[in-house]
Order: sequence, then structure tokens, then C-alpha cells
Amino acid sequence: LLAVWFSLQFMFNFIMSCFQQPGGAHKCHKMAPRAPQDGRFPVSIGEHQIDGIDGLFFAPRWCETCNRWKAPRSHHSKRLGQCVPRMDHYCIITENIIGQRNQSYFNLMVIFGNLGLLYALLMIASTMCYAWRPYWELFSLL
Repeated sequence: LLAVWFSLQFMFNFIMSCFQQPGGAHKCHKMAPRAPQDGRFPVSIGEHQIDGIDGLFFAPRWCETCNRWKAPRSHHSKRLGQCVPRMDHYCIITENIIGQRNQSYFNLMVIFGNLGLLYALLMIASTMCYAWRPYWELFSLL
């Protein structure tokens, strides 16, 4: 019953990581926002400035291919032709880019795949112990 659950979870997460899009470009500004001379922007959440944190700035990056501002932790994908938020890597197993929207499915696929392999290894080891016991007793008599 445990092996069936591991298999179903692995297959579901594999299919979801294959067919779920990694996330696309957010609606970014095409024009550069006005910034101070040093190119740093104060950190804010929405329209509200964060109070109590002095000296916390970020410097946005510009994507030369998309001609847009990149979101933090995003990278341009040549396969998709756009910037992908939280792009991790291109997986040859799933034939998809692992990004913000499908990374959790990919991580669960890896976890359940390893749990299934560990379960199979334990079942093979226990079967070998039970199968070896009669032969061990026979060899001890010789």
C-alpha cells in the first residue's frame, strides 16, 4: 500500500512538473523608473515605504533581450524567450524549465522518487535476508 502511494505521488508530481509552466514575466515597467544618481531604490512593499529600516536598498537589473526590468531572482530563458521568476534550471527529465510555479512539484517528485527507491531497497534487502536464512543453516551443517 505504501509503494502504491509513493508511485501515485511520484507520477502526479512528475506530470505537474512537466506540464505546469514555470512562470512568466510579470507586468514590468518598460521604462526605467526615476532613481537617485547611484541607481539604488529604497525597499517598499506595494505603495508603502518600510519604516524603521534605514539603508535598505535594491538595484534592479535590466534584461537586454526582453527590454524589461527583471524581478528579483529571475533569469532570462532562451527556450521560453522571456524572463522566468525564480528560475532554477532546465530539467532534461521533465523537458521543462523549473521555475516559480513548478518548483514545488519538481521537489516533491524528487522526494517521492527517492522514497520509492529506498522502499524498494528495503524490500529487496528483507527478501534477501529471508531467502538466505535456509541456505545459511544448510551451510553451517557442512
